[in-house]
Amino acid sequence: MPNFKCDHLIALIELAKLGAYDEKIKVSTRDLGSLLNISQQTASQRLIELEKLELIVRDPYGKYRIVQITNKGKKIIKKMYKTLKMVVETKTPKLPIDFPDKIKGIVYTGLGEGAYYISLDGYANQFIEKLNFKPYPGTLNLKLNSLIELRKRRILEQSDFPKIRINGFKDGKRTFGPVDALKVLINGKIIGALLFIQRTHHGAPILEIIAPTFLREKLGLKDGDEVELEILYEK
Repeated sequence: MPNFKCDHLIALIELAKLGAYDEKIKVSTRDLGSLLNISQQTASQRLIELEKLELIVRDPYGKYRIVQITNKGKKIIKKMYKTLKMVVETKTPKLPIDFPDKIKGIVYTGLGEGAYYISLDGYANQFIEKLNFKPYPGTLNLKLNSLIELRKRRILEQSDFPKIRINGFKDGKRTFGPVDALKVLINGKIIGALLFIQRTHHGAPILEIIAPTFLREKLGLKDGDEVELEILYEK
């Protein structure tokens, strides 16, 4: 079974736009390929992959295919809609928020890239020097599930809020970008840092936290738990 990829999401959304979200539709691989700017053969393969992922059901109908998005496929579209709605609606903050004292998020499992980046000497040495602790090799990922928390993140990241700059560096042929950090008190117990990483696969609804200890184990955290970060700065 193929892994779910961005190409699958794009095809799924295009099928939804054609009406497959609510009912069965008739579509040719040629027309679908044209809409997706891919070949007819690739469009055919995309439908096969979507069916294997159980995101659509399809039946042959001459040179066409009868296609309908499954409940599993609808859940993915709804999730993407919710995320995009949060991002778009927070571009111009309308709530009376100044510099937030606290921000909350929900624990979730990320891609596991944190351990690699945090352990790079170019970053690790600066963390020790500027944050006064050696980070556990990995990040705690928190998902923001409300507009107000997302707006807090945008204010913290995009304003002149005082942050600690971790400079970028070159490692051989590869360049690693700068990182901004804010010291935080995690669940009122452990001092760590909230990172704002320029080059990341995570979007705005995600917080990445580092600390001198394995936070999941130390605080008994699991996916779905709420974590509160108190921003540590001189008022």
